[in-house]
Amino acid sequence: MSCLIKKLNSAQKIEILTEIQCEIVKMSIHEYGSHPIQCFIENISSNKEISILLSSLSNKYKFVLICNNSNGTHVIKKLISNITE
Repeated sequence: MSCLIKKLNSAQKIEILTEIQCEIVKMSIHEYGSHPIQCFIENISSNKEISILLSSLSNKYKFVLICNNSNGTHVIKKLISNITE
C-alpha cells in the first residue's frame, strides 16, 4: 500500500482523502485500516492534505477514541512525527 501512495501526486491524494474523510477515524482504529492512513501521513506533500487529515480528527471525542486504541496510537504517533505546526 505504501508503494502505491508514494506514487500518487498531491491532487490524487487529496481526492482519495476527501473521499474517505468521514471514515478516517474508523480506519485509524481498524487492525488493517490503520496502515494505509499511516502511509498517507508519511507521504503528506501539501497543506490541503494536512487540512483534510486534521479536520477528520478535530472532534475531541473522535480524537480520544483514536488515542485509546492500540492501532490508533500509531496513527497519532505518525501525525506528531510527520506534521509540523
